[in-house]
Amino acid sequence: MPYVIAPGTQLPPPPTTNTSSDGTITATLDAAHSGVSLYINVNEAASPNILPDPSFESGTGRFAPRMDTDSVERDSSRKHSGIYSLKVTPGDATNSYEARFSFDAVAGRTYTFSIWQYVPSGTDRNRNIAMGQGIFSEIHYNTDAVVFDDWQQVTVTNVAATSGTGYVHIYGGDTGGQSVWFDDGRLTDGLAPSDIVGFNVYSENRGLIYSGAPATAVGGEAVAYDHFMPVGETSAWYAEAIRADGSVIYTTDIAALFVPAQTNTTEVWIKSVGNPTLSMKLKAVNDMPSLSYGARQSFSQVLGKSNTVGSYDVWDSPTTEWTLYIKTVEERTQLVNLLQSGPLFIQPHPDIDVDDFYALPGDFSREYAGSSFQKDQLVTVSFTEIDQPAVEDTPLMTPGNSWQFVKDYYATWDTVKTSFDSWKSVTGIE
Repeated sequence: MPYVIAPGTQLPPPPTTNTSSDGTITATLDAAHSGVSLYINVNEAASPNILPDPSFESGTGRFAPRMDTDSVERDSSRKHSGIYSLKVTPGDATNSYEARFSFDAVAGRTYTFSIWQYVPSGTDRNRNIAMGQGIFSEIHYNTDAVVFDDWQQVTVTNVAATSGTGYVHIYGGDTGGQSVWFDDGRLTDGLAPSDIVGFNVYSENRGLIYSGAPATAVGGEAVAYDHFMPVGETSAWYAEAIRADGSVIYTTDIAALFVPAQTNTTEVWIKSVGNPTLSMKLKAVNDMPSLSYGARQSFSQVLGKSNTVGSYDVWDSPTTEWTLYIKTVEERTQLVNLLQSGPLFIQPHPDIDVDDFYALPGDFSREYAGSSFQKDQLVTVSFTEIDQPAVEDTPLMTPGNSWQFVKDYYATWDTVKTSFDSWKSVTGIE
């Protein structure tokens, strides 16, 4: 039944932080600079669960009976979590009494398989789970004493001798017809955070982001900052964990966040590509700037012809002119520093007919809007649209203690270590 909301009811604000469903990437709104800080938990991403459906909510999770006489089915009569578990029933225990899952293993890696099992009392049982066959040189069994009539987590570990197909095994009873239930499995390849050198961080709609191509992994954490997503709508981000050889080990789920637009249509964000700390939201005298497009034409006079001949090409990118209202000397100083910081990202209010664009600033002029004592000024700036600057191998830039500025403020690494608790706190997003 739909909710009825009375007119004038104050709706709750959208969340200012969101974490992906797998717990590996968190997006946090930086409203002061109209940006989003992205924090990736390397420890979670270093050991992803290889099992495709570990709680068997959608099916049997690719576990298949070893022999045709065995039965492997999703069942709701017992479960450790969720609605379903996996029920393994041997049909003829003299031949086989197991289900198994196959996976692609890499030589030298240590694989760990754990799962919760429920064994009813009276069940004959001489083994719990195992990992082996295929590329493993031997089968390793879990030999924990069986706990009857309750859920018990059992674990087994093995090292892949070569690369290829490996198997994990789960067992029913030792006698035909004795069922055992399994739920919430986990299979990992034993990677440590140190095996990951960085993350490629993506906007779901815009591709790789600045400071995330790649984002360097330090001390088990990685941080990126997106300053150029649309405003007034929801954006989503995800990351790929990268090994030293460039291979992708894991792709996170998405973290989505609503980024609010400016309050008034006359407000425009001017963002520095190189230093988001300088970015400013300013009020324009008019909500629509003037736009001019330069024609690319070349004309010649031809002997004996009245008409001029010429050639043409696509128009130049537009040049826009904004007149901005500045109230204080501090604002004007920051604007001057912003305009001299390099390429900019201009973000008008989404309701006006000017798309977001990257630009280089041009001519700059200012005049007092009131008395010189009040310091109010009108500043006119022209911007020429440019292509998006390169994204790959750009340094991490966050408002506050950006990493590349640490050397300017701290003489030695020892002072950095005593000043901050973590890599995340060095970046100023904690």
